[in-house]
Order: sequence, then structure tokens, then C-alpha cells
Amino acid sequence: MAGDGGLDSFCGSEFWNVNTTWNTTNPHFTECFERTVLVWIPCGFLWLFSAIEVHYLLKSKDRLVPWSFLNISKLVGSGALLVVELIDIIYEIVRNNSKSYNVYPNDFLVPVILFMSILLQTVFVVLEKKRGIQSNGYMFLFWVLLAVCGIPQYRSYFTMYAENELEMFSFVLYNIYYPLTVVMFLLNCFADSRPQVLDYPRGPQSCPEPDASFLSRITFFWLDGLVWRGYRTSLVQEDLWKLSQECASSTVIHDWDKNWSKSSTKAYKKGESDTRATFNNETEQVHVTGTAGDGKTYISVLPTMVKTFGREFLAGSALKLIYDLMQFVSPQILSWLIDFTDKETDEVEQWKGFFYAGLMFVVAQIQSMILGQYFARTFLVGLKIRTGVISAVYRKALRISSSARKESTVGEIVNLMSVDAQRFMDLTTYLNMLWSAPLQIILALYFLWQILGPSVLSGLFVLVVLIPVNGFIANHVKKLQIKQMKYKDKRVKMMNEILNGMKVLKLYAWEPSFENQVLEIRQKEIHVLKKAAYLNAATSFIFTCTPFLV
Repeated sequence: MAGDGGLDSFCGSEFWNVNTTWNTTNPHFTECFERTVLVWIPCGFLWLFSAIEVHYLLKSKDRLVPWSFLNISKLVGSGALLVVELIDIIYEIVRNNSKSYNVYPNDFLVPVILFMSILLQTVFVVLEKKRGIQSNGYMFLFWVLLAVCGIPQYRSYFTMYAENELEMFSFVLYNIYYPLTVVMFLLNCFADSRPQVLDYPRGPQSCPEPDASFLSRITFFWLDGLVWRGYRTSLVQEDLWKLSQECASSTVIHDWDKNWSKSSTKAYKKGESDTRATFNNETEQVHVTGTAGDGKTYISVLPTMVKTFGREFLAGSALKLIYDLMQFVSPQILSWLIDFTDKETDEVEQWKGFFYAGLMFVVAQIQSMILGQYFARTFLVGLKIRTGVISAVYRKALRISSSARKESTVGEIVNLMSVDAQRFMDLTTYLNMLWSAPLQIILALYFLWQILGPSVLSGLFVLVVLIPVNGFIANHVKKLQIKQMKYKDKRVKMMNEILNGMKVLKLYAWEPSFENQVLEIRQKEIHVLKKAAYLNAATSFIFTCTPFLV
């Protein structure tokens, strides 16, 4: 099966042949495919996402990574690869001028593309050193792609040389190029030394994540030290690390206050015509003058949350989308593997079985890494939202007037900071289920329809029936939570009054009376909690039984 005529003439050989790539006992790509697509993929990735790398370089606040064996080795390796590609370009020019060889456009294009890509990578290595970037995924993924995409050509060169189909010079040159590529990949598995100029100080107990390489971050290898320490002995406060800059409350609150001030300014301008609000860029505070027309406040924390943490949340949502789509890849590969095992031994190529099994393993590992990163990101976003809300409530509690303070007790304010703020953190992790669950159901029904046909509708009917049941339970749980919070606020308010008037209670011996009042409220609260526990148990039961019912 011949490939594309244009690419065939561009390479001087066949671009694609399914009989040599798939329907054979000794599979391999064509030479044209190896020297076009497998070169364009890593180089295209490097140039396509170079703007993002420039953005991170400009955004970095650290400076001057010190010279070390690692970054010197990277520069030496990059220089050696540039020399190799330059020799390859000169060699193709000499071959073309000799007119005893057939030299095609792709023979010139491949070394030129590789030379320019490696040169760009070298520039980024130097700039990263100056801008204080110790490691990033952009460069790591480029070398991963270049090393992986070079494996087929490396194997083909040995085969072609053994069959006297390849010149000695090309064989030797590639045997220098590819090992250097693997060495560069290994070097990019590690992070450079800590920058000399830091925007946020890192002491001996600082979190090791900022100093970790990209590979260490996606595998959480930087966390192993704490895990092993906790395995050997009980962890104490001194064993814990300090928060990194992005998670520190000072960083989170600075961004929160900045966006909150802007939202406040916009809200006052929109909702209260005779109110004047100005934003000071230096102090990052809003100054409001005038009186409100109707006495109402038109401010919501939602715009501030979206502006402050929206990008991080969307990045986590993108990971969730990739994970959901990849969940349906493994079943498809398993289906191919089952079809492979059902065939007669003489009718199939044995290597396909190993290929399917290896592909399932790779997909499962990628899924695991993506899901781990998704939960890590969403938990951190939830923690930051909680920090921002607690800061806003605490600051407001210090500024409220005496009349407003009478309406809200200390206990109610504490509940806002402890319980209600925690709700935001709990919600963030599972908020993506609003779109993720329907997407998974639709994709599952589509693939099941290919196998079962109309029988899938019975399972869909079960899901549809359970939707109002779950909605009914969730609505009752919500009502119970509201009731519980009212009882809790009432109990905390009562305790606050008791503690403030302790001398009077002791003087008149009113302790039993107030104790009974507190216990009565507590009993009502426990009764509500018991109902909520029963409903949560029912939800867990339905969640567990639903797959079997379907």
C-alpha cells in the first residue's frame, strides 16, 4: 500500500506502507516516515510552545542559577549536537555537489530543522539560568519526544547497515547523535541548583517542591523523604516543611485582596449611584466615599475567586478532561487484545500481543499521573480559596460596626471561617463532576451501544430513575445541613454568652439551668446529624449498587 506521492518524491522513498509497518512479522516504519513525521513531532512541539516558555521566563522573579555540572553538561551536549547536525548539513551539500548520489529536499531539511531546534533549546537553557528557572516540563518533554521518536530510526539504521543499505558515515553520525539525545534526556530529568537571587526565601526547612525537577513533580518523588521519615518514626511539627511561595498565605491573600478591591470598586459603581470608589495601585486598596442609596451591598466573592484562582482551576479541569477521555482508551485496547487472542496462531503476528499489553501499561501509567496531578491541583486551589475566604471574613470581622456586631456573634464568625470556608475547599475537588459525569455517561453509552445495541437503554433507564432519587436525598441533606448550622450557631452563641457572664452564673448558681439549655440544643444538633448520616449512608449504598443495577 503506497503512501502519499508528494511526500514520496520529497523523501525519495515511500512515505507509508502498511505491509511493512503493521501486516508483517518484522514491523518497522518506512525511512521517509522516520525522517519526516518522527522528526517534525518533537521539533514542532518545541517551536509551537516556545511562546509559553518565553512567558514563564518573563514571569520568573528569581535570578542567576549558579554554574554546576548539570547545566554545563547541558550546554556541552547541546553544542555537540549542533556540531553533529552542522556536519550532517555539510555532508548532504557535498553529496549533492558530487552528483553521484541522489539527494532529496528532505535530506537537507531534517538536519536544518534539528539544528535550529537544538539551537533554540540552547538559547532557552542559557536564559533559564539567568532567569532562575531550575527545571520545566517544556524542555523535558521535548527531549522525551526526541528520544522516543528516534528509537525507530536508530533500530532501522542498524538493520540497514547490516544489509549494506546504509553508508558508514551516516551510520556513525547517527550513532553519535542518538546517544547524545538520550544523555540530554537524562540530564533534563534533574533540576539545576537553587538560584542565587530568590524572590521568596527558602530556608533549611523549606518545601523541596520548588527545587524539584519536572519529572520529580509529576511523580511526587520530592515527597518521598517525608513519607519514609513518617514510616520510620512518628512525624512531629518540626519534621514538616514550610509552605512554598505559591501556597503561602501572604501570596494568596495579596492576590485575593487585589482582585477583591477591583470587584468592590466595580460593585459600588454599579449598585450605588451616589457612592464614589477609587482604587489605589500603590496600596492596592479601595477607598469608598458617599452613602448607599438603598443600604444594600452588591458584592459577591465569586468574581474574586474566578479572577484569583480561575486559571489554576481550569488547568485542573483540562487534566480531568484528558483523564476522562483516556478512561475509554484502555477498554478499546483490551477489545483489540481480545480480538487478537481469538484468532488462530497462524493468522496473527505475535508482536501485536506484546504491543497491546505494553500500550495498556503505558496508558494506565499516564492516567495515574494525570489523575494524581488533577487532585493535587484542585486540592491546592481549594486550600487557597479557603485561605482567601478566611482572610476576608477575619478582616471584615475587625472592621464591622457596633450595630452589626450585635447581629453576628463571635461564634457565628468563627463558624464562617472554620466550617463555611471549608465547604469551598470540599466543593472545589468535585465541582468538575458537573460536566465530567455527563461526559463519561455519554461516552460509555456510545461505546456500549457499539457492542450491546438497544440493550444499553435499560441501563440508561436505571440511571435516569436514580437521578430524582439522588436529587431528593441531596435536597434533604442540604436542608439538614442548614438546620445543623442554625443549631450550631445558636449553641456557640449560647456558649459565648455563658463565658462572658461566668461571674454572674457562678454568683446565682445558674450553671445547671444553662447547662440544660446547651445540652438541649446539642441534642437537637445530634438528631439532625444522625438523620444526615442515614441519608449519606443511603447515598453511598445507591452509589455502590448503581453499576450492578446498570
